[in-house]
Amino acid sequence: MRKQSFIALLRHNDGATVLEYAIILPILLLLVMGIIEYSLILFASAAMSGAITNAARASQTGYVMSGQTQLEYIDNAVRSRLRGFLSEKQLKNLQIYATSYNCLGEVRPAPRSVTEHCTNIISPDPKPDGYPPPCPEDTGEPSETAVYHAQYPWPVSTPMLRSFLRNGGPSGIYYIFANSVVQNAPSSDNPPSCP
Repeated sequence: MRKQSFIALLRHNDGATVLEYAIILPILLLLVMGIIEYSLILFASAAMSGAITNAARASQTGYVMSGQTQLEYIDNAVRSRLRGFLSEKQLKNLQIYATSYNCLGEVRPAPRSVTEHCTNIISPDPKPDGYPPPCPEDTGEPSETAVYHAQYPWPVSTPMLRSFLRNGGPSGIYYIFANSVVQNAPSSDNPPSCP
C-alpha cells in the first residue's frame, strides 16, 4: 500500500511549475539586474568621456572663467554635464586631473589610478575628508599637449558582476576612466616647437 502511494506521488505533477519557477527566478533576476547595471556603467562611461572631451576642447584655447584656474574650469564643466546622471554625493567621488607634454609624440598611456599620477584632484572647497592633497596643476602652456583624465569609482551592486568587473580597484568597485588629449592653441609668444 505504501509503495503504491509513493509511486502515485511521484507521478503527481501538481505544483511542478511553481517549483521550477522558484528555482529559475533568482537566476533570471540576477541576470536581468546584471544587464541593467552593466548598461548603466556603459552609459556613465560614455557620458563621462563626452563631458571630458567637450570640456578639454573648450579649455584648449586657454579660456577660463574669472577666478578659476584652467583645471577648475574643466572640473566644473565636466561635473555640470554629469549632474543629471550622478547625484551631488556621487560627484564628490569623480576625480579629474591633467598632465601636459611638449609634443604629442611624448604622450604616455593614462595612469589606471589617481595615485599612479600624483593625485592632482580638484574637489569642492573646502576639501572633504578623504580627498588627497592635489599636486601642482599641469594643464600645459600654449602649444603644448594637454591630457585630461577623469576617473569615477562605480559601486557594483549586482553580486554576480562583482567577480567579473575588476580593474584594479577594491572588490565591488569598478573604475570608469575617460581621457581627452588636446593641443593647446599656440600664441605669438609661444609658437609650436614640435617637429
